[in-house]
Amino acid sequence: MDGLDSLLDDLLTSRQLVQPVHEPTHRDGNVLDVVITLETSTLCGKLTVADPGISDHKLIVANPNVSRLKPQVRIINYRKIKSRHCCVRQPTK
Repeated sequence: MDGLDSLLDDLLTSRQLVQPVHEPTHRDGNVLDVVITLETSTLCGKLTVADPGISDHKLIVANPNVSRLKPQVRIINYRKIKSRHCCVRQPTK
């Protein structure tokens, strides 16, 4: 590990963070593209590095462990003003 890698590793460790990408993400063999998560996080799931062949950078593919939230049912009560009979008082003489 060179100086910058060591500094980044120390910083991540001091904040309980990890960088789970361990494969090269650049054509020259360097890890340039990173994903940083909490050590205890299960959000990332499995990460893979793929080469789509359109750039000098590879693609980091994540399969996040998230579930879709159930939509909240919202009940709105209203009255139809046009169908409501309104009584208008006539002024008394």
